[in-house]
Amino acid sequence: MSTDVATDTGERFGFIAGDPALDFVNTVDWRLDEDRRTELLRDYGDLVTWAELAGVVSSAEAEQIRREATGDPVGAEAALTDAISLREALYETALGARDRVETIDDAYRTAQRCGHLTLENDIWVWRDVCVDLSTIRCRLARHVVPLLTSNAGRIGQCGDAACGWVFLDTSPRHNRHWCSQAMCGERNRSRRHYRKARAATVHAPRQDS
Repeated sequence: MSTDVATDTGERFGFIAGDPALDFVNTVDWRLDEDRRTELLRDYGDLVTWAELAGVVSSAEAEQIRREATGDPVGAEAALTDAISLREALYETALGARDRVETIDDAYRTAQRCGHLTLENDIWVWRDVCVDLSTIRCRLARHVVPLLTSNAGRIGQCGDAACGWVFLDTSPRHNRHWCSQAMCGERNRSRRHYRKARAATVHAPRQDS
């Protein structure tokens, strides 16, 4: 697995999950390999960059949040910790765990207090009361609950032994196996081909000279 969207911070994020909350889970590279596991959200700025690329916040909102983070680095660090806690709770819950649901519940309840319904051009829309350091987490939390209540059975994990990325399986037969055919799929096919070729060479009968 490698990521596929370069940002001006030098980080690289992948958007292959088919759902923004699951793309957020995938901000850890090589999740299942302790030696290679890489945290992509190294600071709050990385979180804002990811959220902007993912469409969770607009460019104008991202700039506003960055300004607030610059003025309140302690608050920004706490907000990043809270966001990562939600990410890990979603990862574990989506794959069947039951002991992290309270973290999602708490984040969702907080998120509901951060906004309200308003009528705009005869259409009801949800608007945040303000845009601040908690906005990204709140918006993700409001997305997580419908994801789990409607699509939990369609959440899958890449078949690569080290990758760990998750995705929403929308394939006709619900048999998606890789985060990406071009990444983990191709690498694992090449690995199997190499092993078969090597085994055939090792067990080939020797030719007498």
